[in-house]
Amino acid sequence: MAKTLLLFFGGLVLIMDSSIGQRVNRTYPSYPSYPTGSYPSYPTGRYPSYPTGRYPNYPTGRYPTYPTGNYPTYPTGGRNNTNTCASNPCLNGARCYSYGSYKYGGWSCSCKPGYSGPVCQYSVSDPCKKSENVCANNGICNAKKSYYWRSVRYELACICPKTHTGPTCLKKNPCFEGPCQNGICTPMDNGTTNAIKCHCNSGFEGKNCDIPTPNLCNANTCKNNGICHQYLNHSLGISQHKCYCKNSWGGKDCSEDMSNPCQSSPCENEGVCTNGNKGKYFCTCKAGFAGQNCEHADPCTAQFCGDHGRCLAIASYDMKKNATELKAVCECDPSHAGLRCEIVNPCISENPCEHGGQCNSYPKRSYHYYFVSRGNYNSTGFTSPKCYCPQYFGGKRCEVVSPCIEKNPCQNEGVCKDNVKYSYDNGTSYKEFLEPRCYCPADYTGKYCETKIVNPCEDEPCKNGGLCSKSKTDESAFVCTCIGNYIGETCEIKNTKITECSFEKGLCSGFTTTKTGSFAWIIQSGSTRSVRTGPSTGKDGKYYIYTEASSPARSGYKAYIRSKYFETESTSCVSLNYHMYGSAIGTLKVKTENSEREMTSDKEFSLSGDQSNKWHSLSLTVQPGSSRLVIEATRGNSWAGDIAVDNIVWVGRACDEEGEGEGGENPDNGEPDK
Repeated sequence: MAKTLLLFFGGLVLIMDSSIGQRVNRTYPSYPSYPTGSYPSYPTGRYPSYPTGRYPNYPTGRYPTYPTGNYPTYPTGGRNNTNTCASNPCLNGARCYSYGSYKYGGWSCSCKPGYSGPVCQYSVSDPCKKSENVCANNGICNAKKSYYWRSVRYELACICPKTHTGPTCLKKNPCFEGPCQNGICTPMDNGTTNAIKCHCNSGFEGKNCDIPTPNLCNANTCKNNGICHQYLNHSLGISQHKCYCKNSWGGKDCSEDMSNPCQSSPCENEGVCTNGNKGKYFCTCKAGFAGQNCEHADPCTAQFCGDHGRCLAIASYDMKKNATELKAVCECDPSHAGLRCEIVNPCISENPCEHGGQCNSYPKRSYHYYFVSRGNYNSTGFTSPKCYCPQYFGGKRCEVVSPCIEKNPCQNEGVCKDNVKYSYDNGTSYKEFLEPRCYCPADYTGKYCETKIVNPCEDEPCKNGGLCSKSKTDESAFVCTCIGNYIGETCEIKNTKITECSFEKGLCSGFTTTKTGSFAWIIQSGSTRSVRTGPSTGKDGKYYIYTEASSPARSGYKAYIRSKYFETESTSCVSLNYHMYGSAIGTLKVKTENSEREMTSDKEFSLSGDQSNKWHSLSLTVQPGSSRLVIEATRGNSWAGDIAVDNIVWVGRACDEEGEGEGGENPDNGEPDK
C-alpha cells in the first residue's frame, strides 16, 4: 500500500506518494480571522494612549537620572554600529573600548581610579561635595548613596533646567524649542545626541506630530465585504491600512475573483490542478516531477537510498543560482546511516559487548537533520558503540567479571558487596570494580570476616536470671542486667533492701517528720542558713536533711524523723551518714523500736557536741520482727547547732555481711567518733 510523506517548509506543504513519486503542493492560508482574532482592536486597543500613557513624563519620569539607571547609550553603541564608542557612553573621564565585528560589536569602559560601574557612573566619594560644580548650566547636583559589598558608593544625578539635558547638563535640550507640534518630545540617548522622539496626541501622527490622522477605512476601501484594518506604521510614523478579504475574493482591495485559480493553468509538466479555498490551488504532479507547480524534476532515482532507506525530495535554496531546487535526502532505517544509507550500525555488524551487555550506537545527524521534524534523515554515520553491562560485569566491553562472582573474598558466610566507580574514555563512561566490601555475620569481624568475635556471654556468667550483654567500652567484657531482687556484678547477691532515702527527690515514701516550734527537719542543698555550722553539701549527692537551730528555735527543742514499721524475718542493718559541726551542737539519737516503743536495735546511738566539719557514718543491727527507725535531734544552747543526716539505708541482712548496710567507710557502729 502506498505511503504519503508530508514535508513542511514555512507555508509550503510538500506531499509525496512514495510508490509513484507524485507530489501535491499546498500553501497554507494566511490568518483569515486576523481582523477579529488576536489583534482586532490594535489601533485603539493595546497601545491607544501610548503618547500620554506609559511614558508621558519620560524626560523627567522613568529615566531622569540615567547615569545612575539603565543603559541609554546602548542603542547607539550596540550591534550594527561601525563605531560602538561613537556615542561616548563612558562617564567621569573613562575611556571607551570597542570590540567585536561590525554586526555583533560592543563596548566597555575603563574607569579612572575612584570610579566603577558599567559606564563608570559610581564614585567612592560624594561628587556633590567637590569644590567645582559638576553640573553645568545651573544644573542641581544630586548624588544617590548606596552600598555594594560593604562599601559606600555614590551615583551622580544632575537635575537639569529645561534648556539642557545630558548626564551633566552639558547638552542643549533638543526638545526645548518644541519640535513636536501636537505631542510630547523625548530626547533620545539621554541627551547625548540631538535625536528626539515625538509621542503624538490622539488624532495626530508624523515624525513631528504635524499630520492629522486620516481615516483610511471607509465604505469603499475594501470591496466585496472585505474588512479594513487601519494601523500606525511606527517606523514611518504614519497610518496605513490593509484589507482582509472574505470568501474567494483577493487582491489589495478584495476586488480580484480568486474562485478559479486553476483557470490560468499554473501546474507545469502535465500536472493536474485542483482549486482550493481563498484562491489557493494544488498541483498533483506526474511521476518524476515535484514542486509547487510541478516545475522541478524528481531527484529521487531508483535505488538512490539502497534497500535500507527511503528517498525524500527536500526543497533547498541555492544562493548562487538564486533559485529553489529539490535535493534528494535519504531517510534510513534505524540499522543504517550515511548519505545513501550505506553504513551499518556497529552494534549489528560487530557487537563488541560481552556477557549479555546491551550495545547502543546512535546516528550522527547532518545539517539537513535540523530541517526535518522526525526520522533518521541524512545521518553521516553512527557514534562509537557503548556497552551497558549487567549487574556483575563491567569494563568497556563488559569483559570484566565482578570479584564477588569470580573470587569471593568474604569468609564465614560474609556477604560480598561490589564497590564500583565509573571512568570516562573519550566521553564514554564505563564501570570499573574496586576492592569489594564484606558484610560479616554477627559473630565475625575483619576485612574479610576472618576473625571470630569472642562472646563474653557465651558461658552465661549472669546468675539468677540476669541478662548478659557486651560492654560498650570493651567487647571482651560483659555487663549483667539483673532482674528481680538481685544485685552484684553477676547478679549473685540477693537484694534485701528494706528501704532507703538519699533526699535527692525530697522526703522519701514511708518517712515522716515532726517538730517542736520552729525547730524542724529541712531538706537542703548547699550550705545551711547560718555560717560556721552545718554541711555545705550532701554526703554523696546534692541534697540532705538538717535541723535549723536559728531563732526563734530554743534550747532543748526536739525534732524527729520516723519511718513506717517494717517486718523482717532475720537480722537486718540500718546505716546512715550524719554531720554535727558548730559551737552549740545539741544531741543526735538513732534507734529502732517496735510498736510498744521497745528498742529493737542492738543499741541506741547517741552523740552530742561538735564533731568537726565532715560527714560521719553509723550502723545499727536490728532484731527480727516489726520495727521502725527513729532519729531524734535536740537543739543546743545557740544558733550554731545545725545537725544533718543523709543516705539512710535499711537492708535485710546483718551489718557485717558483704554489701550495703555496713555503714559506709569507718562506720561508728553506734559509738561516737574518738
